[in-house]
Amino acid sequence: GIQTKCPLPTGTLRLSFSLPGSGLGVKALGKVAWTDKQGNAGIRFVQISARNKRDLQLWLEREYFTA
Repeated sequence: GIQTKCPLPTGTLRLSFSLPGSGLGVKALGKVAWTDKQGNAGIRFVQISARNKRDLQLWLEREYFTA
């Protein structure tokens, strides 16, 4: 998820971000899947390249699923 100080727009968003500690950048299109009162939001990717998807999957595995 992400955290914002301003409400996110509805519809499709252009996303561009770096994966911390990896030097890898990700570009994708996404839609807001959920929000809460604290400014947190979840984004559902609707278009992402195969390479960016693989980079993200490997980064998540290293960061959160490796003991």
